[in-house]
Order: sequence, then structure tokens, then C-alpha cells
Amino acid sequence: MGGSTKIAVMWRGDWRAPSEPTRYEARLRPVLEALSAAHFKPEPIVFLEERVEAAREALRGCAGALVWINPLADGRDRRVVDGLLREAAARGTRVSAHPDVIAQMGVKDVLFTTRGLGWGSDTERYDTLADFQARFSKQVARGARVLKPHRGNDGQGVLKVSRSGDGFAVQAASTDEVGEASWNALIELVAPAFEDGGRLIDQEFHPASQGMVRCYMSFDRVIGFCRQEPRTDGARPAFAMNSAKAMFASDEPVFGDLRESMHKDWIPGTKRILGMETSSLPALWDADFLVRGRASAGRGAYALCEINVSCVSPFPDVAPIEIAQGVRRWVRG
Repeated sequence: MGGSTKIAVMWRGDWRAPSEPTRYEARLRPVLEALSAAHFKPEPIVFLEERVEAAREALRGCAGALVWINPLADGRDRRVVDGLLREAAARGTRVSAHPDVIAQMGVKDVLFTTRGLGWGSDTERYDTLADFQARFSKQVARGARVLKPHRGNDGQGVLKVSRSGDGFAVQAASTDEVGEASWNALIELVAPAFEDGGRLIDQEFHPASQGMVRCYMSFDRVIGFCRQEPRTDGARPAFAMNSAKAMFASDEPVFGDLRESMHKDWIPGTKRILGMETSSLPALWDADFLVRGRASAGRGAYALCEINVSCVSPFPDVAPIEIAQGVRRWVRG
């Protein structure tokens, strides 16, 4: 039986069909049930910009808010909901992930700021289009690069770029399509990343042939893993991953080295670099890794390609219980 302390669970509705359920009603039902079993009163909130006042009112009186809303979806971003969550946090509601935490961890900038950790790669950041124009040619001359807008999801705007004759070969992560581009055409492709104060992250390319490993965390603890295989039709090199995920428990032996690195080095290192306390870490987040093949020169065998904190889904079966336990620590603390 649930208790009287309200914990909001928020996700985005479909503005084109506001009365219709989305996939998150089913995906987040275990979270609602785990909160109830932990003697909280879960408060489901379906967020739409058109109904922001209803969401604001629903957040009042909530001790915490757990949020599953992507940075970009169906032409909309998080500006309105982030303002709403900051208001709630200022009133004393614990928000996960807080917009300020997302701005530190859940953007591609984290690949640049934490590049000195064992999960890091050769990474640059361009703050303006002029900065990109001045420096990128030297970077790509050394080998293939992956360009990532500092905020986004589902591979939107992510490009693999390598030299090809007098121009460049460009492969889009969202579709795996490969094309040729001149220097001017490449500039046009990346220019949108700099709009509205945006930035562009430039990371060395790691082959995706061994797939991707996702490490799930709740606050500062590893709670599970999954593996994704490369998406390929055999006619072009794999860049992105298939959507199917094979889930594994946190004690899976094959990922023992990654779990140890996360607990002993990479999570503490990230907290130190970003100046964050454990209680500020998201109740649920994940780090996606490509396999380098072997550890060398102070680098681990896994290379970080992004951290997700805004809308982690799907997640391991144990995640709702871990989240509820974390919320209990919120309330007690």
C-alpha cells in the first residue's frame, strides 16, 4: 500500500494526440509500482507544453520528481519543462535528473570535460562555427572523426567524417547513410549544431564492429548492463546500433572490468571533475561504451560515447527498486 509522500513520475505526452497513451505508460508502470511498494504515493504527470499549468499544479506538494523526457522529440525541446522543474526544485522538490545536472552530465560536452579519465578519447570541442572551420581540417587529417551536437538523442545530427579524395565521406548515425561532401557542404551540415548557442563535440572514431555496451547506474552504483549489436546490412560499414538490447545483471562476469572501473575510477572521477555530490547524481542514468579492443596508454578497454540522463528507457528489471530506494534516501536526507 502506498503512503502519503507524493513522488511525481513525469513523461512527455504526444501533442498531436494528447489523449492517447504513449509507450511510457507501460514502461514506467514498474516505477510507479515500486514507489507504491516503498510506501510513497506516485503522482503520474503527462507533460505537454499546452498543459504546463496542470503540470505545475501537479508538482506542488511532491517531495520528488522523476522525469523521463528526451532533449529533442517531435520538433520540441526541454526549455519549458526545464523551467518548470527548476521552479519545483526551488520550492524544495528533489528532481531527477535536475536540468542543471543534465547540463553537466547529459550533454556531449561531458566527453570533452572527462576526456582525461580512462574512458576518454581524443576529443575536441568547437564553440562556434568559425572555431570548427579553423581547426577541424587538422583533426580529420589524422583519421576518421565523429561529430556530435552537444545536446540531442537518437543519433540526431551525429556524423562520422573522414577524408575522401578532395572532400569528405560522411555517414549519419541516425540512418547509416553514407555520402560525399565538399568542405562547403560539410560546413552546411554542421552549422545547425551551433544555433542558439550550441556547440559541437569532435571525437576520434572507434569501430562499432564489437557492438556497444550500456552500463546502467542508480546514483553511484552500477545496477545492470546491456549489449547492442551493430546495425548493418552488409553493404556499408556499421556505425549505429540495432535497437534490440540484451540485458545483463550488474554482477555479470563478462563486464566485471567495466563495473570495477566505474565504481573505483570513472564515477568518482566524474563527480570530482563536475563538482557533484552522490545525492545530485540521477536516480537512473547510463553510460554507453564502444570496445577499443584492448586497454593501452592509461585508457580502459571501453571508450565512452555518451551519457544518458534525460530519458533512460528501457532499463533493467531491478531499476525501479533501486530508484525507489534512492528516493527513500532523498526523503530521509
